[in-house]
Amino acid sequence: MSPAAAPAAEVREILPPDTALAFEAMHALRGHVQDETELVERIDGLQRAQGYRLAGGFEAHTEQAAAVVGFRVLDMLDSAVIPEREDAHRLYFNAGMRITSYHFGRNL
Repeated sequence: MSPAAAPAAEVREILPPDTALAFEAMHALRGHVQDETELVERIDGLQRAQGYRLAGGFEAHTEQAAAVVGFRVLDMLDSAVIPEREDAHRLYFNAGMRITSYHFGRNL
């Protein structure tokens, strides 16, 4: 019987002290991220304390993540973009509020 083949790729959370494994993929996504040490210090020293987490997709026999995602698990007071929320949105706009960002989500 032959041994089971190693998976071609895996997704796993990237925890300290391995944050630098996300650098190459993060640099590809955000060209302004130029310094690996600075990225690691920002993520581990600031963002993780705020609940930020990293996951990476790793191809077999590679050290660096081929793809990364940064995320936080939390409850928000976002206002869903559905017809039932139009009155609430009108109230917010009339109160001088504006859309400051887009929030993207996916059910897992």
